Amino acid sequence: MKAIKLKLDQFDVLGKTSSLGGWFFLLLFALVYEIGRPRLLPSLSEIPSGFMSILGKGILDDLIVSMNCYLMAVGLTIIFNFAILSLVSIPNRFGVMMSGLSDLISIGRFNGFVGLPLILTLLIGDLYWSKIIMLSCGMTLFLLPSLIDVKDTIRRDQYEHARTLQFGDLKILIEVVLWGKLTEYFGAVRTNIAMGWMMLPMVEGTFRTEGGIGVVLLTEDKYKKLDDLYATILLVLFTGFLIDKFAGTLEKIIFPWKPKK
Repeated sequence: MKAIKLKLDQFDVLGKTSSLGGWFFLLLFALVYEIGRPRLLPSLSEIPSGFMSILGKGILDDLIVSMNCYLMAVGLTIIFNFAILSLVSIPNRFGVMMSGLSDLISIGRFNGFVGLPLILTLLIGDLYWSKIIMLSCGMTLFLLPSLIDVKDTIRRDQYEHARTLQFGDLKILIEVVLWGKLTEYFGAVRTNIAMGWMMLPMVEGTFRTEGGIGVVLLTEDKYKKLDDLYATILLVLFTGFLIDKFAGTLEKIIFPWKPKK
């Protein structure tokens, strides 16, 4: 018991040290920026006025639009990717064929979004859903290979043990492939939805009909309203930080046995 308590205390000390290190480098970055920034860029004292300016322009409404699009895309991405993962895991020729589909999807990581907006608009005909599906596609290209990599870490003897227990294909899928690696899948999802938040401004900048954070960023950059631009960037950064913290807290609640990093 003493050894366990000592190890937990070490984790707490490391966590506090990491937090202090983060604050140190943040303050260092702010100091270097303030001293070495070009005169064209706003000072740190001017950014709060940018916050008041974007609040007056209705930035919270744009943030709500962006969050709606983002959450819809995340939900669609999780459903689609776990459906493909389940089909790939079927131990027959159909599963092998679906593995070819997952490999084909993963190749899309090396291609950009050029041309995709036009294709989606022509196929779907609705700009709202075109935007959501484009963002979902961007996350899928990275999430699906991550999920497949986690599945591939399942050892052969785990499958053989399940067969010994007279598990059918469906029960092996649920117990061994999905439930047995759920913590690792959650970590992969958490990483890739953070990438989705990073891609969101670019997607919204492509489909500008409903507004959103991406449209605000491009407009402020076009007219060089740099104090407003930096304030919006910090808002996007802070919102992404809160999303990641929420995912981390949810992970601790669902998987309390998972060791701390």
